[in-house]
Amino acid sequence: RINPAEIAPFAIDYAQGEAGADRLAAAVACHDRDPGGSFVIIDAGTCITVDLLSPGRWRGGAILPGLGLQSASLANAGLPVLDKGEAGWSCRPGAEGALGRSTREAIEAGILWATREAVTATARALMELDPCAQPILTGGDADHFDGIGGWRTFADPNLVLNGTARLLNALTA
Repeated sequence: RINPAEIAPFAIDYAQGEAGADRLAAAVACHDRDPGGSFVIIDAGTCITVDLLSPGRWRGGAILPGLGLQSASLANAGLPVLDKGEAGWSCRPGAEGALGRSTREAIEAGILWATREAVTATARALMELDPCAQPILTGGDADHFDGIGGWRTFADPNLVLNGTARLLNALTA
């Protein structure tokens, strides 16, 4: 079992408990990419994490339920299930995305549009804390968040895996 906090190449600002190994592995991969860089790391999978890595330290972030998890939760209440299609999650762009004129559209507004807006606002807040931070996306639903905030975003589908490999190599060296 790996404890990334013990071998991460940066300090970890966490007041209580332990940060998730996947969150720290993504930060390690970003650190390897640019050791002096700052990143807002958006990992959109089962959960959506938005974390800040500043030079020399991982500062924490936010955890939101993922798009599929939110849809499943509403389905448990008897509402329609949103399915991720071959082209990904779809919602109407701009302010129209917030206006549901049917139950399905209202769920799309509440999950797909609103979560995209929440992630954008969270990333923006973290970028206020570190104006040099650049957004990077990973996770199975990363494409839904591409271009958020009008920022140039980078996508790396293997970010967590690359960070985990780096941690395993450090552990066995």
